[in-house]
Amino acid sequence: MKHNQLNTGYYSYNFTQVFLFLILIRAVQFLVVYFTPFQFDTSSSILIDKYKSIEPRYPQFIITILNNLVSWDSVYILKLSIEEIAFEHEWVFGPLWWRLMSTFLKLPLLKHIKLDIYDILIIFIVINNLLLLATSKIIYKLTYTVCNRNLKHLPKGFNISVCAFYSSFVLIIQPSGIFSTVAYTETPVQFLCFLALYFYSISKFRVNIQNKLFYFLSGSLFSIAFGIRSNSLLYGILYLYDITVYYKHPLDIIVILTTGSQLFFALIYFNYVPYKTYCPERGEWCNSFTRSLVTYAQSHYWNNGFLNYFTLGNLPLFIIALPQLYIIFISIWNLRKWDSIKSILLVSTIYLFLQFTSMHVQIVNRVSTFIPIHLIYVSYLLSIPGENSKSGKKIIRWWVVWILVQTALFSAFLPPA
Repeated sequence: MKHNQLNTGYYSYNFTQVFLFLILIRAVQFLVVYFTPFQFDTSSSILIDKYKSIEPRYPQFIITILNNLVSWDSVYILKLSIEEIAFEHEWVFGPLWWRLMSTFLKLPLLKHIKLDIYDILIIFIVINNLLLLATSKIIYKLTYTVCNRNLKHLPKGFNISVCAFYSSFVLIIQPSGIFSTVAYTETPVQFLCFLALYFYSISKFRVNIQNKLFYFLSGSLFSIAFGIRSNSLLYGILYLYDITVYYKHPLDIIVILTTGSQLFFALIYFNYVPYKTYCPERGEWCNSFTRSLVTYAQSHYWNNGFLNYFTLGNLPLFIIALPQLYIIFISIWNLRKWDSIKSILLVSTIYLFLQFTSMHVQIVNRVSTFIPIHLIYVSYLLSIPGENSKSGKKIIRWWVVWILVQTALFSAFLPPA
């Protein structure tokens, strides 16, 4: 491959290659799912039996795969898409995502077909993989933009389009693996956050916000993403950071405040809806300082909180999380001088700290999909000949091994999830 020029368009985005690569990875994963010998927890069969058709619509090998994919949070998201909320702890499962899917499934055409649970799961799989393909184009453009804005930090002869080209493939083998396919929220959140980051990146250069519409749209997309996964709220830091940079430009300050306020109002709204539903009768979280059901549920039902996960019994989960935590850390550290992404690096750093100290640490392998830093950095390493390229290939090999192991664990209903 050529490494002797900057900004060449020789390695343009190739949808066909990315699509075929995705099909290959998914085929291997589905084979792993099919040959998983058992499920440790068979409680998902209650939901399946309740909503499957009396007469089978699919061959047995397809049903076997689909049964094994109804695991962990997929059970909740599928249930919510069909039944909506019955218990307060279910509010933590991306209320906007399953509500959108529930609305989609009630469209006259689909409602007429009388979908069963397998049909609904297949719809989730198709939509998530279509969104992943769209995201592969976005990460290509985002990587190209980021590298192009940091030319002084790139090695001599670095080929930006090679790096962007690699990023569209690295996305397909990211460590979220099977979670980016099944009825989970990782893929829609990644699509929305990466598109928002692309809009955010192209709207800014040096001291002025050049394209205020794209900048404003970035806040809109982050707000929608927050309605799907609460960790997207961290992107509000981008706009707080921008205030410190553009504080001498009154018009830009207005744009920043208007854009960032969308996330603030999304936070208020998604807290208000459950509060209105349960309070004041519920007590407990209704009388807490934050009035947040999501914060309460994560702490009360899942024991989230600062250092709460630091127990001897959770040591194996820290070991599972360690490689991805390290990859994110070295990505942030080695890109720390890239001027145009300082605010994005700040978001990534705060996320990494919270993931390690206050969340279920093992979910870093799937939840970190909402930040692009590690994907861009690995693509950057692959684009440099020599030892750097070898380091990038080691990470890729680990991710490939991990997503196969993870797929088997997920389909067996075993941790981590």
